[in-house]
Amino acid sequence: MNENFYFNGELMPSGAQAWHWAGLLPLARKEMQEWDEAIGSQDLWLLATRIDHSGVIESEDVRVFELSLQTLLLILIRKKSLLLRRLKNQGPHSLNPEEQWSALFSGALRMLHRVRSDGLAVWTCGSEIDRLKLVEFLHRHRLPLKHPDHLELPHIQQRHDEYLRRRQWMEAELHSCFTAGWKPECLLPKGDLQ
Repeated sequence: MNENFYFNGELMPSGAQAWHWAGLLPLARKEMQEWDEAIGSQDLWLLATRIDHSGVIESEDVRVFELSLQTLLLILIRKKSLLLRRLKNQGPHSLNPEEQWSALFSGALRMLHRVRSDGLAVWTCGSEIDRLKLVEFLHRHRLPLKHPDHLELPHIQQRHDEYLRRRQWMEAELHSCFTAGWKPECLLPKGDLQ
């Protein structure tokens, strides 16, 4: 790995964010398939697609992040020998499989500690400049909501923006249905159902 990974402002072990190594995600999907909750393997998959973004500050709901980390830790423990065999063939050549496994494991433990102690899950990959941007972001996020320099967590802002885009699209679709003459029977006065 030639980029650093910073979580809540702290440098993590090299490779701690490489959740795609050794097929962790399919194993996590299998581990989580029986879950009957709102949080599941889709959340972990979405996290994994964002965890190694370079130069971008990312975040996630701490509950989703914590359960994802705990799932990864269980897999790293229960499937260590399988993962070591896979890492031998798939991981970066700068680390041996034990070092790669150790980076994933110790990184997940450190992130879990930071999530629980900070109440936040915010990260970036990159250089010292990116770390400083992350630290500045965290400072501005902790300002009071009404403060003009306050910044919202990226995942909250992204979901809000997604909601607005989807709402606008849905309103346009509904408007086109109604302007095309469609009238739901349940909304028509009783005498108009001829």
